[in-house]
Amino acid sequence: MNRYHLTLGHKRTTASLDTLLADLLAIRLGACPQVPEAHGAVRAWLQHRLDQANDPGRIRVSQWLRDQAVLFLVDNHLSETYLDGLLESPSSGRGANPLKPNDQVGGRTPCGQSVDFALPGERVDSA
Repeated sequence: MNRYHLTLGHKRTTASLDTLLADLLAIRLGACPQVPEAHGAVRAWLQHRLDQANDPGRIRVSQWLRDQAVLFLVDNHLSETYLDGLLESPSSGRGANPLKPNDQVGGRTPCGQSVDFALPGERVDSA
């Protein structure tokens, strides 16, 4: 776990990111992972996200920043599909969730793309 000292409003806080997530974020930011410069680049990105959100009363800062990092790492189409799915979730009162998993291996995404959920090299027998 990597720890980052940040400022939230006028208070100091500490956020933790899993090492793999921090390394991937560092690479995406153009830094070599697991070197001091990478730690600084990730810390600056995390601070920027906190500043952008401008929510000094935020709780669960590490979890929120982890979610932000994952959405930053995945491609824009996947992030947008996920966020659109949240807006369409039953709890939002706006209809069915298009991201609801189906019972079969594989299927179609909300965007109509064919998806195979098997891992590379894994053989899946159809029922």
